[in-house]
Amino acid sequence: MSPESRPLVISTPKSIAPVGPAHPQVDTIEPAELLGKLWRGRLYIASIIALIMAATGITLSQVTPRYSAETLIMIDHRQGNTLSLDPLLSSLSLDSEAIASEIEILKSRELARKVVEHLDLHLDPEFNTALRPKGKISEVLLLSKFLPQSWRDSIGMNTAETSDPDETSNEKTRIMDTYLKGLNVSRKGTSRAIKISYTSESPDTAANITNAVADLYISEQLRTIFEATRTATQWLYERVEPLRKKVQESETAVEKYRQSAGLNESKGITLNSQQMAELNSQLIIADTEYTEARTRLRHINRLLGQPGGAESAPEVLRSGLIQRLREQEVGLQRKIGELSTEYGESHPTMIQLRAELGDLQDKINAEVNKIASGIRNEAEIARVRKLSLENSLNKLKERDADKNEERVKLQALEREAEADRNILEALLARLKEASTQDNISTYQPGARVISYGDVPLEASSPKTLPILALMLVASTLTGILALFFRESIDNGFRSCEEVEAKTGLPALGLLPRIQTRWSRNKPESSIVKNPESDFAESIRTLYTNTLLTSDNGHTKTVLITSAEAGEGSTTTAACLARMRALSGSKTLIIDLNLRTPGLATVFGARKSPGIVELLSGEYPLEEVIHIDAETGTHVITAGAPCLNPSDILMGQNLDTLLHILSDSYDLIILDSPAIMTAPDTRLLLARVDTTIFVVRWLQTKRKLVNKALAQVSTPRGHLAGVVLNMVDTKNYSHHCPSVAVQQHGQQYEQLTQQHPG
Repeated sequence: MSPESRPLVISTPKSIAPVGPAHPQVDTIEPAELLGKLWRGRLYIASIIALIMAATGITLSQVTPRYSAETLIMIDHRQGNTLSLDPLLSSLSLDSEAIASEIEILKSRELARKVVEHLDLHLDPEFNTALRPKGKISEVLLLSKFLPQSWRDSIGMNTAETSDPDETSNEKTRIMDTYLKGLNVSRKGTSRAIKISYTSESPDTAANITNAVADLYISEQLRTIFEATRTATQWLYERVEPLRKKVQESETAVEKYRQSAGLNESKGITLNSQQMAELNSQLIIADTEYTEARTRLRHINRLLGQPGGAESAPEVLRSGLIQRLREQEVGLQRKIGELSTEYGESHPTMIQLRAELGDLQDKINAEVNKIASGIRNEAEIARVRKLSLENSLNKLKERDADKNEERVKLQALEREAEADRNILEALLARLKEASTQDNISTYQPGARVISYGDVPLEASSPKTLPILALMLVASTLTGILALFFRESIDNGFRSCEEVEAKTGLPALGLLPRIQTRWSRNKPESSIVKNPESDFAESIRTLYTNTLLTSDNGHTKTVLITSAEAGEGSTTTAACLARMRALSGSKTLIIDLNLRTPGLATVFGARKSPGIVELLSGEYPLEEVIHIDAETGTHVITAGAPCLNPSDILMGQNLDTLLHILSDSYDLIILDSPAIMTAPDTRLLLARVDTTIFVVRWLQTKRKLVNKALAQVSTPRGHLAGVVLNMVDTKNYSHHCPSVAVQQHGQQYEQLTQQHPG
């Protein structure tokens, strides 16, 4: 009986143990994986580094180098020979506010104007933009003045020179603004030194400006001091003569009044005044002593009013007798405390000791009272002495009362004359000092230069090497971040290592992408026309690696599926079938994608009858098989559309058919629908020897793949592994060895010996 005429019988499919873990591995970033990503993206990182460094180099080449010079001046505490008249000149202080004021003077526009004039900066193109070379646009604008006036007016261009009277002033303002932009004045730490630095396109200009600022600042300071001194000298000349006449008149008035009032003095003081002064001094001393004695008395009285308070008085504490009595009291109290527990309170010894303690306390109190009485006596004596001195002083005051009014008037005249005389002497001294300072060279400024600025030999900006080094580091980090960002948004698989690490399944290999613009360049045609091509070799490698994943190296039925449509599972199945047919194996491929069949188009076969008609018994096997003319591959298409493909695939007729066909064919390939689009594939897993999972390179999402694998990784299904499809070999820069080949090298040698084809 031929295989085609055999009745379909129910058979039990053999159980095949799965290969690989049932669930994908957890996403972890290993150092080796991280280094692998960096190595794979080295060209991407290098291109970003090259781009950024090239842009940096071009930018630096376009930047005009600038040079900085620095001059140091010290604010000195000396004021030279200036007059120290407070109303005219204030001395130089050295606080932070004074230093800040000097810095503002150095940055002032008035000093800037003098520097611009001194160095003729208005003739320097760096400061005067009108002197800079004209660009292309400026040349066009200059040439436009040769156009007729009507043309210039029509296009809104007027090259007539303006005669604005403020133009010169505006130009000076712009020059000073440009000058001030490059000037930097700051304090050197916490010292009295001020740093003057200037940054310019010319090293000579930078050094000349810093030195000119320092010199002009000191010159201006000297000029200010000289002008102030001249003003002070003129003021002194105007005040001395009138003041001299006033002093003479004051002294004459004093002598005349003294003679008329009869206030003759010995050494400027009358006898009565001398006696009153002596009594007054003694009265002050007596009053002080009386105050002290009264204070001590009040203190001792207050202490006596308190229990035990007098014992803390200083006089009591200084008494040697009281101290000795206190020591004896302490000794008796300690002894009473020691014997009280031994004898009891009513014991004769205790009574005697308490009596002795009472006697000591009476003696102490008596001595304290003696000290208090002594203090009272001292206070009384001091009071009496004070009253006596007050009486004597009052008598002298009564005798001196008659001359008091005249004396007061005399003293007022003398004070007035003395004040005029002091002012005259001060002005004469300062006038004599000022008269000797008639030359500006005799003055010392309040600042001095401690370091002139030298012509810089190297540019201060841009810092080419530091900038390049910084940009190299920054561009490297940018490239690495960009690489990881690109991979973070690119959720597809890039290499076989990623497939194995993320899914836990072997990577069976990769299939290169072939341009399909013309039919002759389609992958299924390339197998026939270019059997030695890389694509054909990758199909052979896929089949070999699939065999290596089986326990005994024998695989009859192979199911090819994917996570979603469009990943190339149908094309992969067709290419594998054609490759095995060309190798001499009797190969059958069946289209079980009953929802969206595609094998009929790939092989150019009729769509019906197919597997649907065969399983339903409408057609025999020989009428549904199509033979590929180019390779001899046997093809069973999907057949007519059906309402419920799952009912057909769940039937036992499919098991019986596969069992029958396995006796006649070396290899049976089943093309199934995508796992996430239909449940049909899960119905077929346990009915085949092994399953190949197709993943499109860089396109299929990792989460989708893991979700699909979680549905097919059942104990009844055997997953051979994953194959990466449509790989761009130009961009695939990392070598992808197959783990299956590495782990089963010995099995491969045995397999090739048993099955040379």
